[in-house]
Amino acid sequence: MTIANPIAVIDAAGITVPLFADVLDYFQQQYRAIYGADVDLDADTQDGQWVSIIAQAVTDANLTIEQTYQAYSPTYAQGAGLSAVVKINGIRRQVASNSSCPVVAVGQAGTDISGGLVGDSLNLNTTWQLPGNTGDGTVVIPPMGQITTTAFCLTAGAIRADPGTLGKILSPVPGWQTVTNVVAAAPGNPIESDAALRRRQTFSVANPSQTVVVGIQGAIASVAGVTRTVVYENPTSTPDANGIPAFSMAAVVEGGNAQDIANAIALRKTPGSPTYGTTSVLVTDSRGLPSTINFFVLTEVTINIVVNLTVFPGFSQIIENNIINSVVSFINSLPIGYDVYLSKTISATELSDGTELTYEVTSVLQARGGATPAAADILVSYIEAATTTALNVTMNVTGGSSRRAPPRPVRRLR
Repeated sequence: MTIANPIAVIDAAGITVPLFADVLDYFQQQYRAIYGADVDLDADTQDGQWVSIIAQAVTDANLTIEQTYQAYSPTYAQGAGLSAVVKINGIRRQVASNSSCPVVAVGQAGTDISGGLVGDSLNLNTTWQLPGNTGDGTVVIPPMGQITTTAFCLTAGAIRADPGTLGKILSPVPGWQTVTNVVAAAPGNPIESDAALRRRQTFSVANPSQTVVVGIQGAIASVAGVTRTVVYENPTSTPDANGIPAFSMAAVVEGGNAQDIANAIALRKTPGSPTYGTTSVLVTDSRGLPSTINFFVLTEVTINIVVNLTVFPGFSQIIENNIINSVVSFINSLPIGYDVYLSKTISATELSDGTELTYEVTSVLQARGGATPAAADILVSYIEAATTTALNVTMNVTGGSSRRAPPRPVRRLR
């Protein structure tokens, strides 16, 4: 059926956008009404191509109208549009931050290494810079022959550096001999994704709610730098299974300034309700009365995974990398306090783009930190969250050209 209007319509029901096929049919009917019903408008004719160009242009305009309309809603807005619309909730997109790491520089006394560049020994092509090039102080090796300073990664985001990996001097200075890091780097945060910003916007609208726990969680999520948070409540008269004391609540927070987090909790918690956690911050209310707010800083649990594969013809390094990325993405998407179930990890190794026919997963092992990987679930406490990187995923590949991929099932008609 030919539509009466090829233009997008906005009414009380929302926006209605006609499909390209309906727009093309509309212009074909109008063209035939002018030049006759017998005019040939097939795709291989000049007239047909001209009508298709007009229909495509109108369709593109309709899609632009739809995107503009949806940009006013946080549910559908994207990119800069989403960044603008969430300001009505008093929040803004979190920008990327850089990782930092204490390093020990050794050399001759008096050597100025301000702004020096340091590289990693794992060939990850990351560059770290010492202070001193932007007015943030100078770095001069003292008479003792070594100095501890902080190196900042020049690449924004969660760049990691394990102890002992920052050992390359990329900007040699006479008198500067060695550099190393004795502790792991504090990872920065990537620029906040649309999905993460939408979740935080959802929490932010709960700030004025009458559900205290949800309101507190929304307030914490709105604190600058906070990437993840969850608030637990124990409304009973005895400690709960997590060890949270009676009639108390415990917030678990990743990122953000401790004082800002404590202020957000203090402004919204009910009078007399104690807070529980290992981080304690002194807060003063509007009357000048001090109180202590407690919460937990999220502990990340590194998960090591071993995937054993039998491969068939067609398997490649690209497929192997896709499996690793799928597993890493799954582990890092788990919420705070969620156990790492082996069955779900196995499911993450099964790609769904057709390449799963080129390999067979024979077993998957996993473990916390330096423990021995095993075919078992991993328990995660309520103040922890699982995390992993590609470096923590080991792929053991066996098989090869002598094996053929299992044939696809064939339906025979009778």
